[in-house]
Parts: sequence; structure tokens; C-alpha cells
Amino acid sequence: MNNPVRSRPSDAAGAGDVLQPEVPVGNRCITLLHGHTKEVLAVVGVVIDGRPHALTGSTDQTIRLWNLDTGTQVGEPLIGHTSSVRVVAVTEIHGRPHAITGSSDRTVRIWDLTTHQQLGPPLVHHCRPLNAVTVFEHEGQALVLTASDDRTVRLWDLGAGRQVGKPLTGHTGSVRAVASTVIDGRPHAVTAGDDKSVRLWNLSSCEPAGEPLTGHSRRARALAAVSVDGRPHALTGGSDGAVRLWDLSTQEQVGCFPSGPRGTVRAVAQIGPANSPLVLTTHCFTTRRQTELKLWNLASVAHPLALLSFRIPPALAVSVISVGTRVTAVTGSADGTVRLWDLATRSQAAEP
Repeated sequence: MNNPVRSRPSDAAGAGDVLQPEVPVGNRCITLLHGHTKEVLAVVGVVIDGRPHALTGSTDQTIRLWNLDTGTQVGEPLIGHTSSVRVVAVTEIHGRPHAITGSSDRTVRIWDLTTHQQLGPPLVHHCRPLNAVTVFEHEGQALVLTASDDRTVRLWDLGAGRQVGKPLTGHTGSVRAVASTVIDGRPHAVTAGDDKSVRLWNLSSCEPAGEPLTGHSRRARALAAVSVDGRPHALTGGSDGAVRLWDLSTQEQVGCFPSGPRGTVRAVAQIGPANSPLVLTTHCFTTRRQTELKLWNLASVAHPLALLSFRIPPALAVSVISVGTRVTAVTGSADGTVRLWDLATRSQAAEP
């Protein structure tokens, strides 16, 4: 899953607006968005011109942009992929919001969200479907990391439209998730895969940084780079139902959150700015055909507190977006709908 990107930092919530444990927490679906005709496999939140939006990708091969204030689709769907759109990310290029999407057609595509046009040819080095994409900036360059069923992670220069360095290889199964982080001033990648491992990579050399991190007893499927006390950490979830916290500086597990009844952890996301102690995890239970969203406080790793837990219809993707004091989870569902969930507001949200 990808963390939300704010296209205009001046519109983002400040430190004083970060969700705190004492803020009332809701569990209501406040908006239901219709447009996709098949499963919604990917979703990411983005603030454009000060307003919350979501970008979604679907098995119907389209990408759609939604204005979350109005609950309406913005412009026409983005069409070009020839198979399911499995991953989406958003970044800013020359002051304009752009989308980066990955598909079962094995391509990565770049879109201008202002004109709704694809930029340049697809990026085509992966030989199997895409599972994850994340965007970050290093030394003025917009860079993209992609992960695939082909067991590799690749680094791309968006401006040049080309791959940078050699593929990151070492996973012995599909790579399900990827995130970027900075350790000692150098860019690194964190990955999680079907081989149950979490791995750290030095992007300057495209080589592993240390040994694989082990602890998950089944596939590692979800990942987020988070900050705890100003130190780089990774939060991972897997098919074993566990949520694990890793200190990337020491490469040790420093926390394992209780998950209750076992369910696959499909997504993890940090809420608010990079130093926020709050994270959201998504637990899917196929036998019950339902999903639980759980909010955790990383400030107490030894005794993590689930600030909320509520059940929603089966969700295949989730993202979190914060604007001012309002924090909203956006979920993509197997029935083709996009749902907005009010996680925290100063006042009660109106029913749809």
C-alpha cells in the first residue's frame, strides 16, 4: 500500500493538527463512490489545490481521480493499461500532480493529473505483474521504486524515463511491498515479500544493506516506512496476521502488535506527517468476508494501544488522507466501490 502525497505542502496539516488519542474517533462510512465496474485494487490519497482527492486503480483497467469533498469523479478515467491496475502513487512534477501506475500488463505509466494525459512511453523492464510502487525525491530527482511478481525491485528516474542501476534481487518469492527511507543521509529501500522476509537495500549501490529481517511466519504483504522518535523504522504486516515494527538502524524487531483473530494484514499507513506516532492497519478475513481497520499508537511500542477497531465490507486497498483536523480512510472494495471512513473529526460527520 502507498502513503498519501500532498501536492502542495502549504495546504498540509501542521504539527498541531496531527490526530491525537483524545480526539473523538468515528467508524462511519461517510461517502460511497461509484464509477469502477470491477474490483478496486489500489487507492492513494492526495491533496490538490488544498482539497482532498483520491486516485484509484481497478481490474476494469482504468484509473480514476475523485474529489473527496464533493464525492465526484474528476475528469475522464485514465485509460491505457491493458490489464488490471494494481498499484497507484502520486507525486508532483514541475508543480503539477502526476500519477504513477503499475499493472498486471507489466508496465509502469506516468500521467499528468491536470490534463489526464499519459506522459511518454510506458516503463517496461518488469517481466511479471506489478505489486507495489512508491515515489520519493533525492537530490532534486523524482525517483520511483517498483516491486513485482518477478521477484525484483527496480529504481526509475521519472524525469529521464529510465531505470537507474541494476534491479534489486534477493527475494525468493513475489515482492509484495516497497517503501523508501533515509538512513545516515543515504536513500534506502525496504521491501517485503512472499518469502516471509523484510529486506533493506542501499539505493546508492543497489545492494542489500545487511541480512534479511525475519519474523513473519507467512507471506509479508504490507509495509510502511515510519518514524519513531526521529529514527527510521518499518512497519510490516503479513498473512500470519501479525503487525511487526523494525528499527532500520539496528535492523532489529522492536515490536509486535497483537492482532486478535488471525487475518491477513493487507495494508499499513502512517497518519499525518512523518513524525506522527499513529498508524492504520487493515486486516482482511476471507472466511468472514470482512475487513477490520485498526488504529495504533507507536509512541508506546512495548504496550501498543488499538485506538479504534471497526469492521467494513471486504477491502482490497486502503489509504489515509489528512486535511486540517479531518482524517479520512479511503478503501477500495471488491464490489467496485470506493468508501470514505471518518477516522477523526472535531465534529460529527453527516450521514450520506
